[in-house]
Amino acid sequence: MDTKRSIQPIVLAGACAILLLAGCSERRGAQFTEQGKTYLVLGNVDQAAAAFDEALEADPKNGEAKLGQARCLWFKKQAEPALKAYKEAVALNPSLDKAFIEGVRAALATKDTASAEDLSSQYAAVKPDLGGILHATVLRDTERASEAVAELKRLRDSFPKSVEVRVSLAGALIAAKDPAQAEQELKATLSELDKDSLPARMMLVEAYRAQGKLAEIENEFRTLAEQRPDDPAVQLSLARTLLASNKLEEAEKIARPILDKTPESPWANYVVGACLLAQGKREDAVNCLEAAAGALPNDPQIAKLFA
Repeated sequence: MDTKRSIQPIVLAGACAILLLAGCSERRGAQFTEQGKTYLVLGNVDQAAAAFDEALEADPKNGEAKLGQARCLWFKKQAEPALKAYKEAVALNPSLDKAFIEGVRAALATKDTASAEDLSSQYAAVKPDLGGILHATVLRDTERASEAVAELKRLRDSFPKSVEVRVSLAGALIAAKDPAQAEQELKATLSELDKDSLPARMMLVEAYRAQGKLAEIENEFRTLAEQRPDDPAVQLSLARTLLASNKLEEAEKIARPILDKTPESPWANYVVGACLLAQGKREDAVNCLEAAAGALPNDPQIAKLFA
């Protein structure tokens, strides 16, 4: 009996030591993970990778650190090792939404459709709405637009109040060459669910663009510009639309202050340059257009002005 009593404190002390050690390892892993995230934001990929390695050495079950490793490999253009790390991250922590989303991107980049479908199906098991959207994206991006539309219609019926599902459905309809139906879907979303939804309005612009409805695009961007007067991306989208409608004075009036504030802005340079070119001020226009082309070398709208 005395022997049992003497052993019990030792066993309890050992168990406490193990728990403390595990807690310390998790804390050290979390600290290194935060360091890695900071390095990654600063663009120091090698230092970020080293920090994530330290985190996983301290806590091999740290899914956030494994996600960080995957991102470092992706930034180093090592798509296949990155995909492997993304798979390991979701296995460690199935609540990591971005690991599923970025993992699918890596799978599609390596033409690994099976892995993309598997990851998106796993995500759908965790979050049926967002995972279903991701799976539909895989279908759409692998030239199965009609299947994507069918899946998203089922999701819309299951999640009738989800703006994300409705916007994704509209995108799939546009990809399936049915922009008119996408327009109806988006108008219903804006009237029934969220009249201020920026994703819905931006997708509506794409539906109009696919149908050549310039006046409707302009009206939509005017609404957005009124709602978001301090958003340069929205303001420049309106300016580009006005430029396409040959409303040069108003387009330049919107783009010029943005260019003065951010001289490196490619779309501000494009709009101002196009307006100057139309006014016969070729030398000034070329300076702006060269800046735009330098930032967006493959954009057909910019290249067309140099033709």
